[in-house]
Amino acid sequence: RLRYEELHADALELAGALVGAGVVKGARVALLMPNCPDWIVAAFAVGTLGGVLVPVSTFATPSERDHILRHSDASILLMQSSFLKRSYTEELFESHPELASAAAGRIRCEALPQLRGVFARTGPTRGAVQSWDDLMSQGEDVPEALVSELCSEVEPSDDAMVIYTSGTTGLPKGINNNHFKLLAIGRAVSQRLGLGCEDRGYACMPLFHSNALFLGLQPAFAVGASVAIRERFSASRFLDDVLEHGVTYWNYVGEPVHYILGALEKAHGPEPQQIRKCLAGDARKRFRYAMCNGPSPPELDRFIH
Repeated sequence: RLRYEELHADALELAGALVGAGVVKGARVALLMPNCPDWIVAAFAVGTLGGVLVPVSTFATPSERDHILRHSDASILLMQSSFLKRSYTEELFESHPELASAAAGRIRCEALPQLRGVFARTGPTRGAVQSWDDLMSQGEDVPEALVSELCSEVEPSDDAMVIYTSGTTGLPKGINNNHFKLLAIGRAVSQRLGLGCEDRGYACMPLFHSNALFLGLQPAFAVGASVAIRERFSASRFLDDVLEHGVTYWNYVGEPVHYILGALEKAHGPEPQQIRKCLAGDARKRFRYAMCNGPSPPELDRFIH
């Protein structure tokens, strides 16, 4: 559980560390992490400084990730250490041995010449990848007043995030999103749904995607509501999560409804009335809205009823 005051404090602390690592207003900071609280903290920390967050798809191929890092001109990469075992990092840090020999953590290579620091969250590091402690130590001598000054200089029209497309029609393309857009969409959605601070979203779609950001996180932040975060979508856990965490709204894309209906039928039988009977007396049921695209009309009707 992460309270708003903790999110604020953690974001300011990370912002100071990023300043120590050389991040200035307008600098691009790439983020390669699955859904987790650290993802949100990093997004707020970068935004606080007027930096530009570049979420990198955890499903992208090594070449697509390499393209995103190069195309976005990212100067810092924040990642979860579990990705150190994956082909992307093997290709990046083993195919370019000059990375591993970079002095004082300053990374220069022909493939990604602009990348000056790579920091891994949790777990062991390797090669030129530095630990999260290394990053945080760089903020120890950064005055709080400097972070506050940088925060005060951020304008609504400043870019806050570059969200890359899935690359279905070619290489991923970066879409600029400013602070105003993120806040305005969150406010518009929360007002349309009548959300309040007692509501709770369910973020099981990847946070690097605009759907999760615009329809999942931002509406909650607009009204001081909360969000339950799952690392990845699970049809078998959907109903339990919704009930256990008191979820009132959910955002998704694609075919999750198809798999959720299949999981419900497996657990309760194929007849809708059996599922309704099972849930009728459950006092934890608060679910009201699903914001979506992708399901077929028949499946959408079944899900609603």
